[in-house]
Amino acid sequence: MLTQPTFDVNAKIKGGGIQRKSEAFQIALARALVRIRPDTKYLFRKHSLLTCDSRSKERRKYGLKKARKARQFSKRLL
Repeated sequence: MLTQPTFDVNAKIKGGGIQRKSEAFQIALARALVRIRPDTKYLFRKHSLLTCDSRSKERRKYGLKKARKARQFSKRLL
C-alpha cells in the first residue's frame, strides 16, 4: 500500500479581509501541489482552485474625494 506524502504548511498572508486571505492561501496551496504533482492540475482547474480574483481597488481620481465619490451637486441657487 502506498502512503500519501504529508506536508507542513506555514503561511503568512497580509492585507485584505478574511475571505480574500483564505482565497489567497487556497490558490497558493493549489499552485504548490501542482508543482509537486503536475497531473493534479486538471482536478484543481475543474474546481476553480487555480483561478484568482483579478479585481483590485480603483485609483483615486483628481478632483474627487475617492475613486468615484464627488461633491454633492445642487441645482438650487439662492
